[in-house]
Amino acid sequence: MTTEQIRYFIALARELHFMKSAQKVNLTQSAFSRQIQNLENELQVRLFDRDNRNVSLTDAGRFLYDKWLPLLDTLEATQLYAQQLERGEQGVVRISHPPSISGTTIPEVVRKISSLYPKLKIELTQFVYGEEAEGLKNYRLDIAYTRDQLREDAIDSRYISTEPFAFVVSEKSNINTHEDLTPEILNRQKFIMPPLMPQSSYDMSMKSIIDKYAIQPGVLIESHFGSAILALIEKGYGISIMPISYEASQVKGVRFIPVAFNAELYINWRKNENSPVVERIIRLLAEDNGSM
Repeated sequence: MTTEQIRYFIALARELHFMKSAQKVNLTQSAFSRQIQNLENELQVRLFDRDNRNVSLTDAGRFLYDKWLPLLDTLEATQLYAQQLERGEQGVVRISHPPSISGTTIPEVVRKISSLYPKLKIELTQFVYGEEAEGLKNYRLDIAYTRDQLREDAIDSRYISTEPFAFVVSEKSNINTHEDLTPEILNRQKFIMPPLMPQSSYDMSMKSIIDKYAIQPGVLIESHFGSAILALIEKGYGISIMPISYEASQVKGVRFIPVAFNAELYINWRKNENSPVVERIIRLLAEDNGSM
């Protein structure tokens, strides 16, 4: 018994006319009749009484019609939803990213995905550093943008871009240009920094900057949240070292002074991704950065 045979049975149960039913399902009358006969033979149940003039449901046929009709409706709705998932017309893609790219990379990511899959829900989130790999492996995430390449057997990565770091100061500060970034001036400042993570290339770059400028930062506040760091800088509570893409957030009252050290950006995803939509999105987002 096949789903198509059940559809043919439903069509005949509604029309009670072989020719009209066959036309509705795009079969010849003889082929349609064979399908109904095959169904009855398999079930070992007579579904219809028929003579030269009339077709009517038997008691068994009426029972199966009442039971199969809602099941067929559910099956067809489920099949349609699965097809929509395949095409990206339904469902969700979950993307994590560092807060620094909220005003630069992420708007373009959303534009690309929405242009291809306008009905797909996009969930943007920010994971604490070090948790992205587990988020991908346990399907809490589909795509992760990170400052460090995730080196896991179950994860693939692609380099995306490089951008400079910058000292970020209040506009009321007496630090105005690169020439003001002297050890004497910097060591009088309070630093507001994200927590440093061992073996992170991002934080190794931060430490290189600290060494280069002979800074012994007295960290006043640690925060994972760039928006909080910028707000505190604007209020005059200290200075920080951040990727220059934070400048796109257009926070008033802060000044960015670029330095010759860079932060890298990577895109990471599960190997052997089983969602065709997610796989196509990954290809879309990585297409300008080499073939996959």
